[in-house]
Amino acid sequence: MREYFARTQQPLPEVLSTNAGDPPPFEEILTYEPDLILATEAGLTRKQYDTLSAMAPTIAHPGEAWETPWRDTIAISGRALGKEAEAEQVLRDLDAKTAASAAAHPEFKGRSITVAEVYEGEFLIYTAAEPRGKLLTQLGFTVDSYGSSDTVHELSFEKADTIGSDVLLMYFPDGEARQDFESGPAARVLSPRLRDGRIASVVGAANVAAVSPPTALSWPWTIDEFTSTLSAAAKP
Repeated sequence: MREYFARTQQPLPEVLSTNAGDPPPFEEILTYEPDLILATEAGLTRKQYDTLSAMAPTIAHPGEAWETPWRDTIAISGRALGKEAEAEQVLRDLDAKTAASAAAHPEFKGRSITVAEVYEGEFLIYTAAEPRGKLLTQLGFTVDSYGSSDTVHELSFEKADTIGSDVLLMYFPDGEARQDFESGPAARVLSPRLRDGRIASVVGAANVAAVSPPTALSWPWTIDEFTSTLSAAAKP
């Protein structure tokens, strides 16, 4: 994103930070006097939506919370901003890039993958219904959901040996978190096959954010590195 704004000579937008599960920072949002509020990938309650709508027209997630596909977010944003044609072109370019990457990595096709991160001493498993899972499906993987119809579910470290995918994709905020996982109890319970080079690790806040899920700016920036990481773990 910094590269894009530097190239277009635009100032970086200010980012309002919140912790997972916190309500939107209403007072801070109000100070910006927004003309439009896009919350397509949020998990707004009805009360939160009404509060935001009192500030400006607000577009929330069209279906279940946290399940809006990233491509739908781009299309919705284009319609809301009166730039539908531009959004459609962006999607065509992104789809072409994704298809080219999938074609360049035939080792992805048919391979099963589990998508996870560590949270409060256990795994959070992202399913095929979650945007991360949908992205990997586009690349050719079969995402293991372990019978869950939710977008995410929890798995205790003690049951790590039940992860039977060909590849385990893990997200880590930094290198220290990765080292803690690799030397901790969960990694020791994983199957020897997974421990032997079948874990694809995305490390660093910027790298994780770029694919969780991706955006029109982040996907072209990260796709080569992301697919290279996956390829190293997916090859026979």
